[in-house]
Amino acid sequence: MQSSKINLIAVDDEKDLNILFQHFFRNEIKQDLLDLSFAHDAEQCMKLLTEINTSNRIIVLSDINMPDINGIELTKMINKDYPNVEVYLITAYQKDHIQDKIADTIQIKGIIHKPIDFQTLKFDIGL
Repeated sequence: MQSSKINLIAVDDEKDLNILFQHFFRNEIKQDLLDLSFAHDAEQCMKLLTEINTSNRIIVLSDINMPDINGIELTKMINKDYPNVEVYLITAYQKDHIQDKIADTIQIKGIIHKPIDFQTLKFDIGL
């Protein structure tokens, strides 16, 4: 049975986003509704997934454009190894361009467009 706490992993090669996520989720972190982790690449994200409390709801927010393994390839890995993890892709691309790119090859909960609207994001993930 899953608890109501969320383990959120934000994946982006832009290291400054860690500070932004910490800021916008500070209240949820203080209220112990959210554990926030930040990964700078797909490999680090997969490692975090092995260490995370699986009784909590797990959400991965991944940028699509990353060096080495992009967000779409990361999502394929997560879908295969962790089918209960909810994945949202973050992009600056237009929705139609992304829909064509991913088609039916991966399972995602949604697409988040940059710049990120954190109020909408909180609503989408249930905070």
